[in-house]
Amino acid sequence: GQWVTTPDGENNRALKGNDLTNDKLITTARSFRHVYSVEAEMKPLSISSQGELGLYPVYKDINNYYYIALKLDNSIVLTKKSQGVEIILATKDNYTVDIDNRYHIKAYFSRDNIYVSVNDAII
Repeated sequence: GQWVTTPDGENNRALKGNDLTNDKLITTARSFRHVYSVEAEMKPLSISSQGELGLYPVYKDINNYYYIALKLDNSIVLTKKSQGVEIILATKDNYTVDIDNRYHIKAYFSRDNIYVSVNDAII
């Protein structure tokens, strides 16, 4: 699939994937060294068959990344995958995830700390 820019209905422009059946990935192609932060605003128009919307704040390759998943089972999960081994670092239950709502995601990484929030709810 490809990404296209489209109006979001609120006088802004947004990236929209034109293939709703497969995962989409946008990366800055930067390596994670010392301090790194990512901030994104996401508004799902649909959610994958796996029942989640996600953000890779750090992505090296398919076996090395951090992933924040907003799940339709009303949870948020922060996962780290290192050398192919996946570890759940944090979970927040009872967080409602709905189509057409905006989610402001912040992720901050330093050597010893990780801070993640969704709409100011800390994970």
